[in-house]
Amino acid sequence: MLIITKIMQSQSIGNFAEVFNYLQNQIDGAYNIAILNGKGDFAAYRDKHGFRPLCYGVQDNILFVASEDSALRPFTANIHPVQPGEMLTVSGDNPVVEREQIQNPEPAHCYLEWAYFANVATTIDAIPVYLTRVKLGRGLADIEDQKLDNDCVVIAIPESARAAGKGFSDKLNLPVSEGIIKNIYSGRTFIEPPGTRSQKIEEKYLIIPEAIDGKRIFIVDDSLIRASTLKFLIQSLKKQASPREIHLRIAAPPVFAPCYYGIDIPTPKELFAPQFMEQLLSGQLPQDILEKMAQYFDVDSIRFLPVESMPKAIGIDTGKLCMACITGKYPTPAGTKNYSNTKNP
Repeated sequence: MLIITKIMQSQSIGNFAEVFNYLQNQIDGAYNIAILNGKGDFAAYRDKHGFRPLCYGVQDNILFVASEDSALRPFTANIHPVQPGEMLTVSGDNPVVEREQIQNPEPAHCYLEWAYFANVATTIDAIPVYLTRVKLGRGLADIEDQKLDNDCVVIAIPESARAAGKGFSDKLNLPVSEGIIKNIYSGRTFIEPPGTRSQKIEEKYLIIPEAIDGKRIFIVDDSLIRASTLKFLIQSLKKQASPREIHLRIAAPPVFAPCYYGIDIPTPKELFAPQFMEQLLSGQLPQDILEKMAQYFDVDSIRFLPVESMPKAIGIDTGKLCMACITGKYPTPAGTKNYSNTKNP
């Protein structure tokens, strides 16, 4: 708020619309902004690319604003998405929500919101996260090349891969096993610093050997970014159980490029995929690369969802999604420049 106040003073800007318009022209990146001033005036703005979700609801003259509608449902059923480049305002003197489009939308929605980050009960821009993840799993099943038998079971990494696991298992008519369960007292390891991540991974999952022993297990995960969690999990699984085969199935393409739009993926060196590939090819990865990746995890095979299947599952045109971390194509000039600098330091 202090920065915005200084901008209003230095630029002789008198209202929220002018502030957000000025910021949008100055800032290259992803953001949602909510402001409440001393007069009781409130404003919220979603950047013109709509990288991150934003929605609002009204109940009994109370305005609720959140990134995901699942956070608002306990309070109101009257929920609407804020469009990219749109501002909401409520005056302290008049509790009426006003909407104003102050920048032309240039959508570049982050695909990972649907694939991994958002709560599975959330609907983003009228597209349900749960149904999208089911479709991702079905898309993964479409490329399955293993011969299936009665010993095959599907194990989804809890919790965010459960919907993809359902889509995968339903399409292939395979049973789902609860061979891996989440320790409810642990948090997400993705956001932990490297020094503490391995300890958190040890605490995160519990293995049920009785559901795994002697089975050909297809482990479905929602994404593969650093791979530290998955590698340790497979090592732990092999120590505690005796599966006949392990096949990894990732319901997203491999991440090989950094994110400059709010996700903690700062350099390619921290990622799993760049060890094996310089860029993502359309369709399935070459067999020799897949075999090397499988060897890294000490599993029988690994497969990824093709990049062209992602927008199809979400239901948004490729040109309106940000898939920079899986394509290397960034929707803003700063992203393109930063990525170029990582390749040519």
